[in-house]
Amino acid sequence: MDAIDRSSSTDIRAEVLLAISINITILLALILASGRPFAYPLDDAYIQMSVARTLHDSGTWGIDRLDPAAASSSPFYVLLLAVAYTLAGKLAAFEWVPLVINALAMVGSLLVWDRILDDAAAMAPAAARPSARLRFALLMAPAVATPLAVMTLIGMEHTLQCLTDVALAYHGGKAVASRRAQSWQDALLLFIAAYLAVGIRYESVLVVGPLAGVALLNRRFTYAAALILGAVLPIASFGLLWLQDGGWLVPNSIVMKLILHDQNGRHVIQNLPGSLTLAGAMAVNAGLAAVRLRRRWRALDAGGTRAGRLRALLAIGQRDWVTVFAATALASAGAQLLAGAAGWLYRYEAAVLSLNLVSALVLLILDHKPRVRALVLAGLGLMLAYRAGDAIYLATAAPADRRWEHVEPAKFVRQFYPDSPIVVNDIGAVAWYSPASRVLDLAGLANNDIARLRLSPAGLDWQAVDAWTRAAGAPLAIIQICWDPIAEVIPDTWRLVALWAGPDNVLFGDKAIGIFATSQDQLAPLKRNLARYPKPPGIRMYYFDDMPEGYQVSFIQQVREHHCQVIPSLANAIQQWRTGPLP
Repeated sequence: MDAIDRSSSTDIRAEVLLAISINITILLALILASGRPFAYPLDDAYIQMSVARTLHDSGTWGIDRLDPAAASSSPFYVLLLAVAYTLAGKLAAFEWVPLVINALAMVGSLLVWDRILDDAAAMAPAAARPSARLRFALLMAPAVATPLAVMTLIGMEHTLQCLTDVALAYHGGKAVASRRAQSWQDALLLFIAAYLAVGIRYESVLVVGPLAGVALLNRRFTYAAALILGAVLPIASFGLLWLQDGGWLVPNSIVMKLILHDQNGRHVIQNLPGSLTLAGAMAVNAGLAAVRLRRRWRALDAGGTRAGRLRALLAIGQRDWVTVFAATALASAGAQLLAGAAGWLYRYEAAVLSLNLVSALVLLILDHKPRVRALVLAGLGLMLAYRAGDAIYLATAAPADRRWEHVEPAKFVRQFYPDSPIVVNDIGAVAWYSPASRVLDLAGLANNDIARLRLSPAGLDWQAVDAWTRAAGAPLAIIQICWDPIAEVIPDTWRLVALWAGPDNVLFGDKAIGIFATSQDQLAPLKRNLARYPKPPGIRMYYFDDMPEGYQVSFIQQVREHHCQVIPSLANAIQQWRTGPLP
């Protein structure tokens, strides 16, 4: 037996190293495939980098020192970036730091997942323990399906969330299900785990909640209190900080998502496939957990009443860490489906998806024969293949979008308006590449005054935007006019100078951003600056500066009412306003 155990340990180490090597190789391939110069697939990564830099430079939690605001729901990740900026902020390569942090989190996730699978294998009969080859397949399944390499390339907090949520569900499940006497050491560990998980991403409360509920059912009140306190403390402490700066108890990013993103799919990327794959993983996890409970149901005394047997079964489940782990995964994923609309670029449901997959694999190891394991793995592979492939495609294609849609306009601002306030709605790249510019955020993530107007009963209107722009002295606006909440507040007083157009936008669909002069006297200087900017290949500029005054106002009014329908195609739009009335 000792020889077998030593061999298994060696095999496991080889499996983990191989899985780590393969995932790092996939990540490097994604980086190479995403093109040059390097850019993150989402503008949001630059938001967190900018907040971290501002925090380091001025002590202000915001995109810039003049506008404190909570633009991220991951305060601990921002703090981690701020520490990294303190150590390496002067280096030109700092832009790669989020990628490095996420790569380390990817490796940590694989190690934690292997530890959980190892625990399950140790509980299984020796004859039923998976082979080294199967263990490798079990480890790679959630890594590819999440997919870890894509989460890493995004450069945000989601890879860390995958790591901390699974670790919390595993260790928390074992603690609250255990029959051992409660200890202050375990309570402290639960507090720290919940504190870190929620501080890394607020949505981790979806994992803390079910664990605390089981702890209460099992009368482990100390553990329940530790979990709840660990979840509440980061929310309360950062919330009080943001309240002092005129914000809210929760970050602007959470508050604004509730009103800026509709839930009918128009602003949700790959919503249906994302939701279906998560629901499928939940179904597999729930089915395997039901089989485990059914076997225990059959083992109960058949002489008792049905209600008594059901109570006994629930009591057994509450004391079985595997069942608690599965229930936590299902409850958190269910809440994500109901409240989070899974499928937004695959990052929002990545943590709960990995939770359900790891839980399903644990159940496979413990309760099923090799043939069943192979069938379930094959089914999961077929079900999640589209998600993995499409996520990889989007992650490698999206950096080209960010370059023309966000990075290049940001560099234009840095060259010609380095000290000016700039009205934008995607704030990350502009704030990062033009740090001396004051970012005025029409979406409300980086500006509490706009967020407050959007939350008011009357909402945000173009007159308020006009007054706000004039008071700040912003000479121009660079905005995504195809995003309805932004198009609906463009002031009549702005003048459309040009549409900055690029290739097909694989994520958001819009092919142009609007560049506006905020007053008539800024129109000619803005056009001259645009003409002087050395635009990379593929970027086109369609000028509207010579549009008559009446047409300008009518055009903007049509955009506010009909959004991008006013511009069915760029060529037709130009011809339309030059030769005839607007639609």
